[in-house]
Amino acid sequence: MKIHMVYLVHFHDLAGKDEELLELDIETADDLIDYLESKYPGMGMLLRREDGSAQPYNTAILNRKGERAQFIKDFSVGLADGDHVTLI
Repeated sequence: MKIHMVYLVHFHDLAGKDEELLELDIETADDLIDYLESKYPGMGMLLRREDGSAQPYNTAILNRKGERAQFIKDFSVGLADGDHVTLI
């Protein structure tokens, strides 16, 4: 699936770019975070606590065509081809 990523603030600093299109074989936001951590070390801990819950001071926003944008609070949420994920 293709996921359009947008990186703001310190996520931009880690990724070294504003945005990118990822083509991945993943199912959930948790899988996406695992991938991002492997590609950009340190990104995972900005999003997830050790227990897997969301960090309180950073935000992941899911924008899916035809739906309202939503904060990702539970990383088990499924992702779909064409989703846009913004990290702030």
